[in-house]
Amino acid sequence: MDIFSAIFQGIIQGLTEFLPVSSSGHLAIYQHITGMQENNLFFSVMLHIGTLSAVLAVYFKTVIKLFSSLGSIFKKLIHRNFVWKEMTAEENLAMMIIIGLIPLFLLFLPIPMTDMKIKVVALAPAEGGTSELAFQTAAHKALSEAVETGGPLVLEPIMKLEV
Repeated sequence: MDIFSAIFQGIIQGLTEFLPVSSSGHLAIYQHITGMQENNLFFSVMLHIGTLSAVLAVYFKTVIKLFSSLGSIFKKLIHRNFVWKEMTAEENLAMMIIIGLIPLFLLFLPIPMTDMKIKVVALAPAEGGTSELAFQTAAHKALSEAVETGGPLVLEPIMKLEV
């Protein structure tokens, strides 16, 4: 990727981040149109970090007020003098953000893997015989090792686009 392409993608990211559609989608369309075959996850993350940095720079005072209000809310909760009707506008906004983030936090609760089937294809019998419990233990151990050694994978919808 040349510097011109990187700058142009940064401009696309900056202009489309605040639209109610995916800025990553715009980058994917640009990359498809220009024939870029590489899918550089690191570059995409850096573009988004750049956008986050710009937003924090512009709204720095507002962010500081929100964190200050959050501290004020916790202080009132600790001293047991928190009253919903007496919250300032900043405290109200901080509380609405916290309440709005609850569903997001629930998404990241650890959920056990379910609806999985393991098919044992071949087994080598051990000396002295093997039991059904030994086969189940071996399958459980194999699955545990597979889950531990399997690296994280970014699952994004992929579709063919013709322009």
